[in-house]
Amino acid sequence: MPQKLSCRSLSPLLLALLLATPLHAWAWGDTGHQVVGLIAQKHLLPQARTRIEALLASDDSHLTPETSIASEATWADRYRDSSAEHKAQTFDWHFVDIEIGSPASAASLAAACFGYPALPAGTPASAGVAKDCVTHKLEQFIGELKDPATDRAERLLALQFVLHFTGDVHQPLHASDDHDSGGNDKLAFIDHGDPVPLHRHWDSGFVAMLGASPAEIAESLDAGITRAEITGWLNTTPQDWALEAFAISKADVYGRLPAASGTSKGKSLYELSPAYVQQAVADTRLQLARAGIRLAAVLNAAFAGGGDTPQSLPTALSRPRQPKVMLITLFGPEAEYWEKNLALTDSIRVAGLSDQYPAVRCTAEEVCLVTTGMGHSNAAASMMALAFSNRFDLRHTYFILTGIAGIDPHVGTLGSAAWARYLVDFGLAHEIDAREMPKGWKAGYFGIQTKGPDIKPKFDYGTEVFQLNEKFLQQALRLSQGADLADNATAQAYRKHYPQAAARALPGVIQCDTAAGDTYWHGAKLGEWATRWVSLLTDGKGRYCTTQQEDNAVYEALKRGAAAGRVDLARIAVLRTGANFDRPYPGQSAYASLVESHSCGFDPARENLYRAGWPVVREITTHWAQWQAGVPELAP
Repeated sequence: MPQKLSCRSLSPLLLALLLATPLHAWAWGDTGHQVVGLIAQKHLLPQARTRIEALLASDDSHLTPETSIASEATWADRYRDSSAEHKAQTFDWHFVDIEIGSPASAASLAAACFGYPALPAGTPASAGVAKDCVTHKLEQFIGELKDPATDRAERLLALQFVLHFTGDVHQPLHASDDHDSGGNDKLAFIDHGDPVPLHRHWDSGFVAMLGASPAEIAESLDAGITRAEITGWLNTTPQDWALEAFAISKADVYGRLPAASGTSKGKSLYELSPAYVQQAVADTRLQLARAGIRLAAVLNAAFAGGGDTPQSLPTALSRPRQPKVMLITLFGPEAEYWEKNLALTDSIRVAGLSDQYPAVRCTAEEVCLVTTGMGHSNAAASMMALAFSNRFDLRHTYFILTGIAGIDPHVGTLGSAAWARYLVDFGLAHEIDAREMPKGWKAGYFGIQTKGPDIKPKFDYGTEVFQLNEKFLQQALRLSQGADLADNATAQAYRKHYPQAAARALPGVIQCDTAAGDTYWHGAKLGEWATRWVSLLTDGKGRYCTTQQEDNAVYEALKRGAAAGRVDLARIAVLRTGANFDRPYPGQSAYASLVESHSCGFDPARENLYRAGWPVVREITTHWAQWQAGVPELAP
């Protein structure tokens, strides 16, 4: 049995020995391993953290709780190079050489790892065979951490090796080989810099490009990890980790490597292009983040029974959600088709939402759905609660309000999907009963503090009219223009009662504007007034087509969130679909049109919220890299 392993500090002589160590063994270098440890620390359950710190304190290193895990993540390299005996015993434990020409398969991994048998009963993993590989050693040491019968000294060694080997197996050149000693027999340079082994670029050069210190890099990486990524990264094995790293090596480390530009010191020389470096930095970011999250899950399972699930990572759950898209519906039936087509697996209760709809529901891809409740008051209160909730980080979120509406038959039809440029408040006005209005007036409404109709009021309330971001509007129109909208035979028959060409047409995606007011009005005279009112308040630029109750209230709440730096107003779009006409057809009374007609526009209108809205949601989430910084320019 080998001598007992120790964690004592290294002497100056040993430091000199370290500098001479072959680079194949230095996955990530100290910085990368510390980054993995720091990310893992952020996600430890309290019980796991306490037990790990106690175990590390049993050694004579006396590391502080704040740095112990990150510092010990580099221990296995120091131990390996502390003596010839240790190097002979543990050198090969740090990697697995899958031949780069092999497929990324379990068979390729098994061939590279030699299929060593299980250790004899009672044999500690630290006494295993010298020619074993990193995946097999990880399995053994993780097993010891989970086994309550493991003695304290061996548990400490198992912890120290797991802290390190989890990082090692995620470094692409520790899971592959191209007959070049893990990239050490190839020299590479960037932008006329000095040639160094390709391995060194991957273990330290690309890591250094992520930040100035391990703490800065870990903070940056951890802040960008999403719940969807955590879900995908967990419930995996060291074999899976090695094959992921191998696939990256096959595709990017070697697959993107240019032809050799010459030789230096008897080794092939390569110039790494900006595109190669950009992809390598992205791969490094991904692999360090994966390693940190997986290490935390392993430690939580071993020291706190946390299991290998996202729920075992407390900071991942407490961190504010960062939705890519927040879908806003106003009552349950509008949410139905989104619910049918999205995997809304997560439910986040938000204080201040309505009792009827108390939670925001989200997908793993960070598409979320909130239902406010109907009317100005519900919409404003719910959206204010959401905008100022610490459960969400909405600074980069796109808000798409999707609701049904009454529609002007001169502009659209049952099921039409209308994207708005202007949101106009139809309720902020003086009203005189039409039976008492002055002669010559066409309606009993006129602007507050004006003398009569067709005089534009001052915007004393500040919520009278809002203009949405034109760039987002045009992108929404472009993306949804070809949507296959729902319709039905009853709606088709009903729209034939109307003489207007727009009313008789099949539903389509259009651009026109919307008027909000809590009074559920109906009729030709009021419809004509809505057209004039929208035109008046937008200086003739807006065209009325839909009537609803909530849009100005939703926008004002988000505007207040934007004033507090919590929302980006340029990322708001409003989609209303025609569930009914806002006025009767010729020969029908307004009352009959409102109360007695059965147009069957309700169902296609609800479904078309999804059909017209989904192409926009899909584009944003699929191409988040282009949308994250803001609405991209329209393609030429």
